[in-house]
Amino acid sequence: MSPPVLRCPLCQTPDGWQFFVRAGVPAQDGVLWPTRDAALAAPRVDTRLALCCHCGGIWNDAYDPAVVGFTGYDVSTDGSATFLHFLEELASRLATTHAGAHQHVLDIACGRGTLLRMLCGLTGASGLGIDPNAPPDADGAVRFIRDYFGPRYGRLVKGFASCRQLIDLLPDPMGFLRMVRDCVASPQQTTFYFEVVDARPTFSGGVVWNVIHERRVWFTPGALQRALTRAGFRVDAVAPCWQGEYLGADCAAAEPRDTEALQADELAEAKQQLAMFAGQAESATTRLVEALEAAVARGDRVALWGAGARGVMVMVNEVASAAIGTVVDINPARQSLYLPLSGARVESPDILRESAPDLVIIANPTYGAEIMAHAGRLGITPRFMSA
Repeated sequence: MSPPVLRCPLCQTPDGWQFFVRAGVPAQDGVLWPTRDAALAAPRVDTRLALCCHCGGIWNDAYDPAVVGFTGYDVSTDGSATFLHFLEELASRLATTHAGAHQHVLDIACGRGTLLRMLCGLTGASGLGIDPNAPPDADGAVRFIRDYFGPRYGRLVKGFASCRQLIDLLPDPMGFLRMVRDCVASPQQTTFYFEVVDARPTFSGGVVWNVIHERRVWFTPGALQRALTRAGFRVDAVAPCWQGEYLGADCAAAEPRDTEALQADELAEAKQQLAMFAGQAESATTRLVEALEAAVARGDRVALWGAGARGVMVMVNEVASAAIGTVVDINPARQSLYLPLSGARVESPDILRESAPDLVIIANPTYGAEIMAHAGRLGITPRFMSA
């Protein structure tokens, strides 16, 4: 039997190279569940990652749009002082390079509208945020529409538009980008900021907890620039942001253009790096499992701090699920809900005053310093370990 054709969702080239498979993972990390029983029965799917040998994009070939939705979706980290500082710096830069020249700001997939409010506050522009989970009411010069962005909002794409942490989660990212480009009423007077997760830290560092089913595509800087160019954007800059975990792209509307394929040396380097990922992922898992088994043998109380993507994926591991007695997160929207498949209940960090853990697993080390400072304010002195 011939191997299946792996067709890249970014360039449609049937030249995919599969390098990682993980079975039985949650369909989504951004949707938690109201009861433990519902969480235990959450959709269970596979992840199969492939590299496009033409454009350099990485995608999940097992992505199932039928089990991915964004109503009730909340992965906001706006409650983190560290992340809020990033948003403030981003808003300041965007106000200088983009939004300050316009009277209107559109934020597609605005979430709670934090960045949009910052931009409008800095520039005096009016703002519109569109998101199925947007705030229900207007806020001064900023108003919100609870909906998915689509062609019916095309007349609103003018001035400056931002779209953060969305296109890599969509079943057809190129279709979405082309739709946004087609919605521009005045191309000469419209600029954009797109932001996605940077593939490089995950796949060069073996961060298996970052590999989630709902991420349809993963971008390197080159793959993101190629995709935006093919969709009809002039890419002025692509640069890492947020501790090197994200990529931000400054763009303007242009005519779609074909892009060149990866050079042979680029492809060889990418394959070499990705070929090591499965082993790195296994080593990371073994390291965590051995630490948790040792903690259980000592009789330690163990907590996990962080119920986002990494926390969800840590708790899928059977050893972790059995050893970790408490899961906490600072996001109130995730508290009192249950993680998919593991059924672990998410609590406020305040509960750690009572449970007094001996060991706290930090799901995302980017927040490590902030988490340890928060633990100090709670009056607890556990050992810390990053997943």
